[in-house]
Amino acid sequence: MASSTKAQLSLIDVAKCFSSGAVAGVVCDSLLYPLDLCRARLNAPRPRGAPTLPSDPLRALLAISRELRPKPRALYRGLLCVPFFAPAA
Repeated sequence: MASSTKAQLSLIDVAKCFSSGAVAGVVCDSLLYPLDLCRARLNAPRPRGAPTLPSDPLRALLAISRELRPKPRALYRGLLCVPFFAPAA
């Protein structure tokens, strides 16, 4: 009987670890996704006539957010695809 209680506690511990890892991953992805978008926009070719982006990542993020100002949620467009296409750590 003691072994089943011990096994049950370890399953609870595993569930706690799994859920805390999942929450940490969601928080990390949601905080870093705009920076990843900035990196991708810096590497993508710009159309003719479009202003160039600064090479400093924070200034580039500000410039990109100014471009997307009418739709600030556009910084997070595509975030739902991250769990399906991001490599597992």
